[in-house]
Amino acid sequence: MELADYVLTIALSGAFLLGLMFIVMRREAQVNLQSGMSAEGLLQQQSGMGFGKAKKNLDRKLATIQDLLRQQNQGDRQLAEERFNRRRQEQASAEEEARRQRQEMEAQRQSEIEEARRREEEEAARRAAERDQEEARLAAEEEAARQSDLAGAEEQRLAEIEAARQQDMLASREAAQR
Repeated sequence: MELADYVLTIALSGAFLLGLMFIVMRREAQVNLQSGMSAEGLLQQQSGMGFGKAKKNLDRKLATIQDLLRQQNQGDRQLAEERFNRRRQEQASAEEEARRQRQEMEAQRQSEIEEARRREEEEAARRAAERDQEEARLAAEEEAARQSDLAGAEEQRLAEIEAARQQDMLASREAAQR
């Protein structure tokens, strides 16, 4: 290091130490070099408001805040009860609506079953009536065919009787002529 560097370092260090000495020696700024608390001013009564009054004011304000909170909680509780009651009523009405819809669906299903059964009965009755008509028609045709056969047989018998009578008459004429 050069001589100028040494001189500059010594001058700055001296100025720093001189400034510290002025701070410590100054009279208007008492520097307490002891650590910890000092009891200065704690034993003297101050002319302002004491802690008792401040505590009373603080307690009064806390009581006011507690009253406000209690009222708010009461309001919140009432709102919660109203919401609960409204939800319960909505749930009851939804259950009633679901029950009513189930009953309507059951009634509709029963009416559809009843209608299908009625249609089946009507269809069975219609088929039975058609079958009865067909049987009656066939019986009438058979009876007509039988009557026709009987009428034909009767005519043939009458024709045979007439032919036999004619023959008897011819035979008796021939016998009378002989």
